[in-house]
Amino acid sequence: SLHDALPIFDVCSSTSSCTLQALTNHRFKEYLNGKQSCQKAQKEAVRLAYINPELAAEAKARGNTHFKAQVYPDAIKEYSEALARNPDDDAFCSRVFSNRSACYTKLVEIPHALKDAESCIKADPVFIKGYLRKGNALIAMKRESEAETAFTDALKLDPNFAAGYYNRGIDRKS
Repeated sequence: SLHDALPIFDVCSSTSSCTLQALTNHRFKEYLNGKQSCQKAQKEAVRLAYINPELAAEAKARGNTHFKAQVYPDAIKEYSEALARNPDDDAFCSRVFSNRSACYTKLVEIPHALKDAESCIKADPVFIKGYLRKGNALIAMKRESEAETAFTDALKLDPNFAAGYYNRGIDRKS
């Protein structure tokens, strides 16, 4: 197994006579490549073992509960857990990024809100709330022309849904 393979690379490093050999090994490409690929495979195995869509949905539900109760730091923790538990489902992740962006906005951590809004758009480019969250974050950062672009992109996706948000954003500029 990967867990058992990694110590093989460092077997000599525990004794003083092998210390020099262990230090020398770190100079050889074959040794390093083998060790690094083993570490990478082990890390990926741990990541894959952590993925569980059911637990991700439960974490998202707990995050929604915290959001409704206005306990935003706890909501952010739960949304982060949901993302870690189900990172490969773009539709799921886009909704969670959107929710976490809203939490960051409520906490006035605008750069984090913008980053999550952009991650939301990247995960699902047709999910309109990502553009709206991005526009609102950009307005809060006094980057009105970029916000207008984000709202315009939202309008292109759904003119009826986004119009209220767009107009509200433009009114705030004045």
